Amino acid sequence: MSIDPKLLSNFPVIAATLGLLIGGKTILVALIGRLFGISIISGIRAGFLLAPGGEFAFVAFGEAVNQGIMSSQLSSLLFLVVGISMALTPWLSFRAC
Repeated sequence: MSIDPKLLSNFPVIAATLGLLIGGKTILVALIGRLFGISIISGIRAGFLLAPGGEFAFVAFGEAVNQGIMSSQLSSLLFLVVGISMALTPWLSFRAC
């Protein structure tokens, strides 16, 4: 469970996956929050705080590689995306308002 620095050569793929993860979860939480009467700014901030992949992803991807469901290269790429999302979302939440 290590991250290979060579993966940074796939920057467009990493950026797109990171955008889908953070953007998708943020939009989803903001829209659902809006249905329950939360302001859009609070919904976006909550969405940013809930957007990272989470530690369970490391366990799930590791087990998927062990079971032969996922390749180790894809797992390493997803480890990198989850790690970056966990580091980036507190800053994004602070900057949201």
